[in-house]
Amino acid sequence: MATTHKVITRGLGLLSVAALGALTIMSPASAATPVAGLLSAQSVPTASGLNVKEINVGYYINVAREKHGLKPLASAPCPDYYAEHLAARLESSSTLVHQSLAHIADVCHDTLVGENIARGPMTSSGIVNAWMDSAPHRANILNPNFNQMGVGIKWTSTYTFTTVVDFARH
Repeated sequence: MATTHKVITRGLGLLSVAALGALTIMSPASAATPVAGLLSAQSVPTASGLNVKEINVGYYINVAREKHGLKPLASAPCPDYYAEHLAARLESSSTLVHQSLAHIADVCHDTLVGENIARGPMTSSGIVNAWMDSAPHRANILNPNFNQMGVGIKWTSTYTFTTVVDFARH
């Protein structure tokens, strides 16, 4: 009987960045053509706007991986489910807390899982750049053993987003 060893990683530091900038929307289909715009204090992103932001975070993670000679991560439903649900739970919380990665590994049948969390008024590229400047978060993004990810983003308050990325090896 074969034994599967599950390895769990997480960004060791919680990242909270308070940098305000332009919202840059990059469509993977037209990645060379960024569309920039600012959110007004009255604007609340629609579900489709948040989905675009999630796609963009995944895109910039894959850009960072490509710069380091790594294969892109595929979007996968199981880690995405957990990223979405943690982002929703953290939406009204004043603290950022990681979820049980062992549970994700078991339910998703993954052999390796990791998680990055951020909160702040950041662009999609700004979130990934902040993670790349943090050793534990960078380690998750550049882990060559990961092959999947899920991204969850919730509008927390004016100009503030809670972002969760769950990484997996399936």
